[in-house]
Amino acid sequence: MIVDLPGGGTFRVCTKRDTYPDGREFVGYGIQPDILVERTLDIVRSGEDKVLDRAFADLESSITSSAF
Repeated sequence: MIVDLPGGGTFRVCTKRDTYPDGREFVGYGIQPDILVERTLDIVRSGEDKVLDRAFADLESSITSSAF
């Protein structure tokens, strides 16, 4: 929704409603990942990327478990 302001300005307000297929709203809640990787301040400070590390580990595991 766009509203005209005095002096030629405008402002815009988002008026759409986003939901999961079952009708639950995710705005303000987010979409939970299938695999949750905890992050701590110490991990962030160390520069480690635990999310990427976990993704590689899961990918490697799925490749080796599906090998013929």
